[in-house]
Amino acid sequence: MNLHENTALKPGRHPTDERVAVRRPIHLPAFLIASGGERFSATLLDVSTHGFRIRSGYPTTIGRFLAVDIPAFARYSGWVAWAYQFEFGFDVANPLPDEVVNHLQCLAAAD
Repeated sequence: MNLHENTALKPGRHPTDERVAVRRPIHLPAFLIASGGERFSATLLDVSTHGFRIRSGYPTTIGRFLAVDIPAFARYSGWVAWAYQFEFGFDVANPLPDEVVNHLQCLAAAD
């Protein structure tokens, strides 16, 4: 596939954009749980079927395994995909169904 075809298939997306899922903006408090069980405050900034963009003071690195605990809802395990300053991408170990993504948007709207 050439660049023209790729752009035509995904309007509005740059051909080098590596995202494979639509991100939906949210603002939802959560906790990060490190491998030793330590808990750190965090905010989920967006969600997709592949994971979250998270803001936290937790000093993480690419490839680190963590859990994200969303109070009164669920806990998701996964890996840090990218990190920049106080934000990072979190790839969940198991994709989130669209229904879960929708529910997280509702939780964020009610918060």
